[in-house]
Amino acid sequence: MQANQQKGQGQQTQGWLIEKARAIKVKESEEFASAKAAIPEWLHGGIVAIERNQKMYNQQVVIDQVAQSLGLWSSDKGTYLSVSKPYLTVEARVAWARHEHKEKGCKLTIQPVQFDSQSKLARVTIDSEIHGSVTATAKLGVGGGGVDSTNPFENAETSVIGRALGFLGYVLLGSGIASAEEVHVAIEEAEKKEKPRLDVVEGGQSQQQTTQEPRPISQMKAQQSQPTFVGTVTQNGQGPVENNGRKVARSIVTMNGQNINVYGIDGTAPIVAAWKQGQEVEFQARQENNGSLVVVTA
Repeated sequence: MQANQQKGQGQQTQGWLIEKARAIKVKESEEFASAKAAIPEWLHGGIVAIERNQKMYNQQVVIDQVAQSLGLWSSDKGTYLSVSKPYLTVEARVAWARHEHKEKGCKLTIQPVQFDSQSKLARVTIDSEIHGSVTATAKLGVGGGGVDSTNPFENAETSVIGRALGFLGYVLLGSGIASAEEVHVAIEEAEKKEKPRLDVVEGGQSQQQTTQEPRPISQMKAQQSQPTFVGTVTQNGQGPVENNGRKVARSIVTMNGQNINVYGIDGTAPIVAAWKQGQEVEFQARQENNGSLVVVTA
């Protein structure tokens, strides 16, 4: 590899590769312009650029400053171009759908998300007086990495609602049904399976880059003297399901007019799983950073 470094010093990236990258970047800009033109201006903040690596050449080449500015990079596995594609967040899809229905005086109903612990799928039905009814499913990533390591239910809930709204037409044409959040999670999972990229050549110099190690699931430990909460169950308990060797159940409880995600882990999982809609519950719990509660005793 040292010989390749010396040979590459002072050389420029091949012209055809530069031109090909420029053409792809022009198309990328056009896609973002089309995405903004297809939705109301107030939703432009909901467009997220998701970056992927597109293989350009099977061989390793020298990457000069021009190539680097375009997003080209090269390794012993080949030469790649970092390309972004526009996706719409679930939050933007929800806002878009609610705004359209309110303007037209029509009803939009997002049914409670249902979780199947056996198939590990989340399912939701959305009823629209404009577009009809759709049902969508999404993977319940219990035992997964990234956001799934600590919040598999919320992540699945976001994904499945986003997919259902996509089926109703709240999408950026050309980007598919998946939302920005769903694509981001998929890329994160794929990257964790990849090996480190070695000897990335930039301007004839070699560097070593590694992908981020998967983050372990946070260890949830019961604490003493936790506050007591009282509320009404608004969604039947779901689970328990296995999450990295631990049992996890989830429900939604209304307290002071707010719907709160409540989890049971290990010993309290069967308790939360048995909760029924309309039931008054009293329990001790600790509050997580995202506002959800983890039951300690009930």
